[in-house]
Amino acid sequence: MKFLRRIELSIYCMATSRAPRQSSPYYYTTQSHPDARTMMNALVSGLDISLIEPKLYGQIYDLIPNYILKFQDRHDDEVVEKMKFIQTYIEKYPERQRLEMILRKSRRAEPVKKEVYTDDELKEQIHKVVNNDPDPFYTQEQSEAIVAELKRKKQKYAEAEDFDRADAVTRITSKFIKLCEFSESNQIQTDKSAELKQKLEEAQQNHVDLKSRWRQVFDNFYQRFDNEYREMVQAQEKEIADLDAQRQGEMPAKFHKYSSELLNLKQRNKAMVYSKRYNEASEMQAEVQRLEAAEDERNYYDWMKAIDDQIFKAQSKHNQQRKIRENNFKREEKCMKETRKAELEASEKTIRNLKRAIKVTEDQIYTMEADNEEPPPTERSALPPLNLSLAAVNAPPASEPMTPTKFRQRAMLNMKVYTKRPQKAPPVTAR
Repeated sequence: MKFLRRIELSIYCMATSRAPRQSSPYYYTTQSHPDARTMMNALVSGLDISLIEPKLYGQIYDLIPNYILKFQDRHDDEVVEKMKFIQTYIEKYPERQRLEMILRKSRRAEPVKKEVYTDDELKEQIHKVVNNDPDPFYTQEQSEAIVAELKRKKQKYAEAEDFDRADAVTRITSKFIKLCEFSESNQIQTDKSAELKQKLEEAQQNHVDLKSRWRQVFDNFYQRFDNEYREMVQAQEKEIADLDAQRQGEMPAKFHKYSSELLNLKQRNKAMVYSKRYNEASEMQAEVQRLEAAEDERNYYDWMKAIDDQIFKAQSKHNQQRKIRENNFKREEKCMKETRKAELEASEKTIRNLKRAIKVTEDQIYTMEADNEEPPPTERSALPPLNLSLAAVNAPPASEPMTPTKFRQRAMLNMKVYTKRPQKAPPVTAR
């Protein structure tokens, strides 16, 4: 029991003091470099764990299980219990530090709530509300302050049994609350309308920019196609011109081939000349010249025909190239037009939706303003109040409270004035 009391006293000292007294000669610190077994023996002898610096806990924590087993063998339950307490104390040291940090944190001072109105300003606002001349817009805090003041006035008149003024304040409060709700809703719808109009302007400008951008895209597309097509046509014309220019050059060797008959005649003509058979050679020479001229003409015709064939093939190829280029142009142009149409339609749809949303919002604003307007005077509202004006709300309560008799008289008068029944038609007499 003495040991448990000593443990409780140690816990109380730790809870009530921020740190152990370092001036104690039994205080173990890292500066003195104490031995772990020396500290353990001191703890066994009765040293309080709070006199050991927390930085040294790691040195003695590993020795605690050995000391527990040692004193269990000696059946010294008091020391074993103390060692277990020290072990638990060291294990829970981080949690105690965390709680200490939380408790040390100073509470933040709550900000002083600033009053929305001063007393004079609040009286002025009440005067405006009572005289049906409120501000265009009130914040939530401002409206709450005014409503609270009106309710306070109503309570004051009710306690003084001035029920007419209390009812007037109730009507003014209801009207003011309705006005605040209308102002807030109207402000929300007005802000929404302004935001939608801003989006509409941006959408319309984006639509104009989109059309201009597509116009530029198509201009560049047509210009690029015209340039490429013109370059292709020029290259084709140059190819045809080069082929046609071959006619002005020398005939290729492959077209200078003569028939075997002409070659044999030339050989026989040479043989006759060598044999000095000039008459026969002269006749044969004329035949050779005739055949050679005929074959030269035929070879030239074959050459021209070959050039014409090359030109025809080139023209066919060129026509195919132009057709492919034109088809590609039409396909790409169609795809671009469809994309432009889809984008412009989406932009126009956005503009239509914004215009429709603006119209709906403005219709809602108009409806709210129409609903909030004062109704035309009726037979009931045109009647003067009974000894009561709205300005009298701020007046002090009547000195003479309303008695039950006066209250019944006022109720009967109100019933006669406001629930006036139409006159009955005279009875129809039989003729």
